[in-house]
Amino acid sequence: MKYKIHYVPLFSGKVKKAEHLYMHRNFDDVITTTGYVWYIEGARENILVDSGGDPKLLSKLGYPANKVQSIEEGLGKLGLAPQDIDIVIQTHLHTGHVDLAYKYTNARFFLQKDELEFAQSPHPAVRTWYNLKAIERQDIEVIEGDKEIFPGLKLLKTPGHSPGSQSVLINTARGKEVIEGLCCIKENFEPQIIPPAYHTNLLEAYDSLARLKEIADYIIPMHQTFFF
Repeated sequence: MKYKIHYVPLFSGKVKKAEHLYMHRNFDDVITTTGYVWYIEGARENILVDSGGDPKLLSKLGYPANKVQSIEEGLGKLGLAPQDIDIVIQTHLHTGHVDLAYKYTNARFFLQKDELEFAQSPHPAVRTWYNLKAIERQDIEVIEGDKEIFPGLKLLKTPGHSPGSQSVLINTARGKEVIEGLCCIKENFEPQIIPPAYHTNLLEAYDSLARLKEIADYIIPMHQTFFF
């Protein structure tokens, strides 16, 4: 089975590169990053990776998020609306990735057990990262570890950025593509692995990136801007 990945950018903003790269020395380097959702074409159900972030909420929290388009506008270009989505693969529950979950009124949410449990009582050090309210009324299917949900479409538990972050391995015409779930840019993988600066477990984050680099033909960094 071959799928097609559609990139749906929702917001962008300028940040210090050091916010993505652990121990990055050039602290003054500024880059533009983007927040997406991804529509997976080719399954018998409409699948979205992540719910999407609300730029107004992110701006209130101090992230300079500028709106690119609404989720309705982005999905509309694909002939879809939020209520048409059957499955949302939620990579993790950080704000910026889950804020718009309430819009998918007919979707089942695939979420790692460790992520849900941690988000219900997050450590004070990372409490502001989480937006659990966004999914409080949603239909959640709890996953433990790796799981193939359709032939050629597999969820991979990739902890480190958060306790239960997950990535999505997808068979496409290009080969095995993975949407990583650890909030990376391309420099996290190239030329060598650098863990994300925001993490709950540094060593797990490194090992998760190393695993993805080994098994995937192409890695899609979640916040890289060159995709649109």
